Amino acid sequence: MQETARERQRDGGSTNRAEPAPDAVWNSAVLASLFDRMSDAVIVADVRGRFVAVNAAARRISGTYDPSNPEGWSRYFDVYHADGETLADPKDLPLTAAIRGQIGGERVIRLRPRHPEVGTEDIWLSCRGYPLLDADGRCLGGAVLLRDVKASMEKRAQKAEAELHERVQVLDAVIRSMGDGVIVADADAKFTLFNPSAERILGIGMTDRPPDEWTDVYGIFYPDRSTPIPTEELPLVRAVRGGKIEDQEVFIRNPGVPEGAYISVNASPVRNESQEVVGGVAVFRDVSERKMEQEALSQAFAHGRLEVIDTVLHNIGNAINSVATGVDTLHGWFDDNELMRRFDALADLVDRHEGDWTAWLENDAQGRQVRPFLLSLIRDLANERKGLQKTAVRVRDRVRHIVDIIRTQESFTDGTVERKRIDLARTINEAVRMIQESLGRRGGTIAV
Repeated sequence: MQETARERQRDGGSTNRAEPAPDAVWNSAVLASLFDRMSDAVIVADVRGRFVAVNAAARRISGTYDPSNPEGWSRYFDVYHADGETLADPKDLPLTAAIRGQIGGERVIRLRPRHPEVGTEDIWLSCRGYPLLDADGRCLGGAVLLRDVKASMEKRAQKAEAELHERVQVLDAVIRSMGDGVIVADADAKFTLFNPSAERILGIGMTDRPPDEWTDVYGIFYPDRSTPIPTEELPLVRAVRGGKIEDQEVFIRNPGVPEGAYISVNASPVRNESQEVVGGVAVFRDVSERKMEQEALSQAFAHGRLEVIDTVLHNIGNAINSVATGVDTLHGWFDDNELMRRFDALADLVDRHEGDWTAWLENDAQGRQVRPFLLSLIRDLANERKGLQKTAVRVRDRVRHIVDIIRTQESFTDGTVERKRIDLARTINEAVRMIQESLGRRGGTIAV
């Protein structure tokens, strides 16, 4: 009987002679042992999709039934993408792709048990497929490596939830510290947020009264201070119905604000990821001081009291900086608000498909919508930019006009005269508009 190397070594014999290579049975036993002791689950299938090898880790993941039966997976589990909502197409699964000879990137799927005997909770699996090729490069089948990543996914979900909670807290702190009033309502026009400045400006806090009673509760009037604003014209109601309102001026008078106050309101709808209106938000500020200055200026011109013009213009000059700062702040807060939500949604979607980016763009119905969605975002951003440019030009022109008035008044005060070209017809029309109210009260008329 031939002496083994181990026996020769034990007996002090020489081990320098060449040993015969292990036979196929030995190799098969070693591979089977390693295969069944791998921590990662492994499933091997032939070109027809029949399972030919399933290791112990795969059997632990699959539950009590025998996973070597390929029909068992579909009978006992529903396979979803990582979002847990989109069913995975069997032809797009890593093992199916591997059987076709394709090497796919790592991706996450969720197995949802269909029967209590295999469990009640989703199984999160990170999977990657590999084709099995012979020496001539022909595909003999495929293998898929599966790893239970539920713990890591739950950890990521907890982290995301914590980050979201932190953002909500920061946003809540910002809104509560704002000098502008902020009110948010849901799709049924029920208040969900009412910051302290809103209560201070309106004189009355949040109420559960329906919208058709808001005008009476808060005392909301048109700028004439006497005509109540109907429900359908209230800025927040219009926003909940999908409208966008900019700088609508209203007058508030109620027991909390007995003298009344003018407020300027911006309102816009709140939309979900599907662009459905789910509520509205209104942001407003007290502009009573500015309104009073405007009225004082008009009255001074109308009654010919030019002696107060220097004081009024000085006040306007002081107000320019605060008005400009307010405009910048509002634009910084609201500019592209809807577009940024859409960008955030796109970024989250792309991030979820970091591991299968190319395949997702080419094969997934949702992935194929990324390009048109991105182009739509770009076009919307360009249109929004044009609108902002027009607004900036209007603000610039108004500021220049006010500066010209101030310089003209100062030139009369310091005894110097400034010469400049003007549009005579336009200047006369503006002068007529300033004095026509005063002339009307005195029975005077203007002949053109």
